[in-house]
Amino acid sequence: SSSLGRWTMRQEIPSPVRVDNDHFGWGLDLDGDTLVVGALGAIKTFVFRRNGATWTLQKTLEPPRPEQRNATYGNFVAIQGDTIVIGEYNSSAPDEDEGVVHIHRRNEGGANQWGLVQRIFSPNFAPSELFGLGVALHGDTLAINSGDSRRDSRRLEIYHIDPDTGLATWESTLPKPLVPGVSEPQNSLWGRQIMIQGDLLLTSDAWDREALLNSGAAYLYRRDPGRRDRWTLLKKIIGEGVGEDSEFGRAIAMQDNEVFASGADDNTVEYPIGALFGFRYTRDVITVVSSAPATLADTGEAYRYEIEVEGAPDTAPVVSIGGDLPDWLTFENLGGGRALLSGTPPPAATGTWPLRLEVQEPWSLPSSQEFTLHVQEGNLAPVVLVDRLELAGDEDLPLEASLAQLFADGEDAVTDLEIEILPPVPDRSEGRRVGKGCRSRWSPNP
Repeated sequence: SSSLGRWTMRQEIPSPVRVDNDHFGWGLDLDGDTLVVGALGAIKTFVFRRNGATWTLQKTLEPPRPEQRNATYGNFVAIQGDTIVIGEYNSSAPDEDEGVVHIHRRNEGGANQWGLVQRIFSPNFAPSELFGLGVALHGDTLAINSGDSRRDSRRLEIYHIDPDTGLATWESTLPKPLVPGVSEPQNSLWGRQIMIQGDLLLTSDAWDREALLNSGAAYLYRRDPGRRDRWTLLKKIIGEGVGEDSEFGRAIAMQDNEVFASGADDNTVEYPIGALFGFRYTRDVITVVSSAPATLADTGEAYRYEIEVEGAPDTAPVVSIGGDLPDWLTFENLGGGRALLSGTPPPAATGTWPLRLEVQEPWSLPSSQEFTLHVQEGNLAPVVLVDRLELAGDEDLPLEASLAQLFADGEDAVTDLEIEILPPVPDRSEGRRVGKGCRSRWSPNP
């Protein structure tokens, strides 16, 4: 316990089958109020539903022809929304020894029946492929580990999940990067741990040998913008100070731009000491708003500020706005680092509004742009900038004068100006006639 609160055990969920070596809990995933638990020894997967504070069994899932199955069904499970994915990487059913992945949908066959909608086989159909030895599901992206038994073909198969039907369509392959001069082991832990977060994918191989024998590594990929079928390896992560048999990456976790991986930080003793290694990535170039803010608006006329971001050409930063927007002003995030502020202020909507644009991008520190929006009365009549203009000249010579900067209107619009010269009046002190002034009229120039 702590001053911030206390963790208490709410419930123990026993295996519904209660048989020896059922391995209940070897496969586990949670989404909202639905919990999926694999029991590969029993060749079953259980779906639990939270009712209040209690978890109750909702459905028991089994593969077709369970009597012909090896105990791998349910070792790897994943759930997202109304879709459950179950890996069975070593089936003994006829023509299925390369492995199979089962996809279930919540309301297939009836409400909460979690019926089977698809069975996926390896695109290579190779014997002992071990297809399904690791699965991950996030949004509409499914990743399946494959090729574990062959040194030169270990890979992840990437699928698109239809959000309406749950059916999977193959999209691309992510092969394990091979290091020249480093031999691959007969067995591998590549791809058994998979995390997906939007367009980021993290996997690992705790028996990777690039640094030292079985020192381990994690691999971070990003899907290329605008290309669902293309992924780029951003970084192969190796724990600092790990040694031989450290098995860095035995378990992994990812949130935003932080990655954690487990491993042994001291394997020189008889019983190695475990540790977690945390990594955080920030881009050298900060993503910023590059457009100049439009700070002035007139009532009755359209206001528009097209917002642009620079500094992250290969990602899609998200632009948001803070501050209290006036009712007439609308903010729209256009995606791809672009956004729009627009609207027409109604009459009498004058005032000032301090606004703050915020930019979030997975690989950069957050940035912002602050400005004040001023709303003034529109369609303003011209005003006299110079109250009085005095001109002097010689008799019988032309008199010229520039009238620039004498008049202006509130929108800096061009106006037609008419000037009427007043008749001269006598100057009684000198006996001369002197012009005393003029009248002017204006009209907007369309």
